[in-house]
Amino acid sequence: MQGKNHVALALAIPLAGAAIGGPLPEGAGQWAALVLGSLAPDIDGGGHIAYWGNWLPRQITPAPVVALLNGLGTTTSNVIRSMFGHRQAFHWPTWAGVMMALGLVLGQGWLIWLGVGYLLHILGDSLTKSGVPLLGPLSTRDISFSPMKTGSITESILGAALWLFVGWQLWQQASPTGPVVQWLYRLGGQFL
Repeated sequence: MQGKNHVALALAIPLAGAAIGGPLPEGAGQWAALVLGSLAPDIDGGGHIAYWGNWLPRQITPAPVVALLNGLGTTTSNVIRSMFGHRQAFHWPTWAGVMMALGLVLGQGWLIWLGVGYLLHILGDSLTKSGVPLLGPLSTRDISFSPMKTGSITESILGAALWLFVGWQLWQQASPTGPVVQWLYRLGGQFL
C-alpha cells in the first residue's frame, strides 16, 4: 500500500471509531504519532519515509540540510533493508503491541497512537497481494487478505474512498460542539 493510503487508513479508523464513541488522539502530538506510526514500518523499504529532508518546508530549509537528511534517511533505510528485508521483521504486529503496551504502562498517549498507526500500516499491507508476516516472529509466512496490488487502480479507489471518509468525518467533527472545535478552543485557551 502506498504511503498516502496508509495515512488515510490510519486517520479513517480512529475517526470511524469516534463516530461510535471510541477515543480520538488528543492534541497535535498524538495525531502526529498516529501518522508517523502509519508510515514507520516502511523504513525498511527505501521509499518516501526515508527522505527525511523532504518533510521540511522547502522555502526556508537550506538545500544542503535537505540533502544531508535525505542521505541519512536513505542510508538508514538501506541498512535496515539489507539486514531485515522489506516487509519482514519491521512488519510484525508484535512491535505495534509493544508500543501500545508501553504507552499504557507509562501513561504516554502518543506512544499508544504510534502503535495504533503502526498496526494499521501492517493491516493495510495485509490487504495487498504481497501480504505481510502477521504471525511474526512465530511465522514469517506472508498473509494476504486481498489480491490488490500496491499502486493499482483498486488501491487508488480505496485510497480515494478513505480520504473522502476522512474529510466527511472531519466536517462532522467540526460542528460547534464537535471534538475538533472543542480541541481548537482548548488549544487557543492555552495561548491566551
